[in-house]
Amino acid sequence: MSDFASKLNQAIVKKDGVFISKLLSITDSSLNALGEYTNEAMVDKTIRKKILDKQWGEVAVCHWKVAEQVVKYQNLKDAYVAQNALLGAVNRAAESTDNWVLPVMFLVSKELRQLSIMADSQNEDESSSKDRNTSSIKDSVNLEEATRTINRSSMATSVLKVLKSMRIDLPSLEQYPKSHSTTFSYYTGVIYFAEEDYTTARESLSKALTQCYNFSNRNKELILMYLIPAQFLTTRKTPNAEIWKKYPILEYLYKDMFEALLQGNVSLFNKVMMERRSVLVKKYLYLAIERIQALVYTRLFKKL
Repeated sequence: MSDFASKLNQAIVKKDGVFISKLLSITDSSLNALGEYTNEAMVDKTIRKKILDKQWGEVAVCHWKVAEQVVKYQNLKDAYVAQNALLGAVNRAAESTDNWVLPVMFLVSKELRQLSIMADSQNEDESSSKDRNTSSIKDSVNLEEATRTINRSSMATSVLKVLKSMRIDLPSLEQYPKSHSTTFSYYTGVIYFAEEDYTTARESLSKALTQCYNFSNRNKELILMYLIPAQFLTTRKTPNAEIWKKYPILEYLYKDMFEALLQGNVSLFNKVMMERRSVLVKKYLYLAIERIQALVYTRLFKKL
């Protein structure tokens, strides 16, 4: 632990984000030795002695907790939760740094996803045929709670805040691979959408749609899922028949709603809205659809 803390502290002083990302990786050779530490008080004492920056000290402690779950307990579900806490600690540390920390953020985020996949596989392998259903339900609930934590708008907003603070030092999005810049524009749009800033959301999502490869129908469908309501709320533009024909999921989700809107049919709109409620809530669409619902009443009153 002492050697790990010394190396991390030196890398922080040198602003060596690439080396730090290697140290914090679950594939690094130091993970086994790190995971054998069982005394959290000793870990905390070593961290405070070796790492001068308190925020990076928190990062180190969080990484040790990941190592403990992976090496000592071999519990990938709890390792996922610990990695999620590590990502939060890295985000907080990154707010007072510049772009040298980006490799660290990328690595920790990538391995969070990998641990999620591995945790699902571990749960399936360990469940016997006798208690598979009970175990799967229990594990699914726990993993869902962890997934909700990382998917919360607040966590995503935190990452976006860090990137905005670095904007002067960062290259433009055009200098990154197209797949990366498209993904960034999409998630930025979704974040603004969840915060009900539909104008900014529309701009980011439109950019993502323009950048998307022609053959990526699934990705375009994901973008349009948010762009359609954002565009309507800001420009009153409704989707055409070609959209419904090309994207069946969007047809199922929105077509009846927009037909009810154009007709001023409040009862039909409310019926469809309630039928799709679980999807709308899960995808952060519900508040936007509620705003559109108010416009259905407006159209009805105009007809009267």
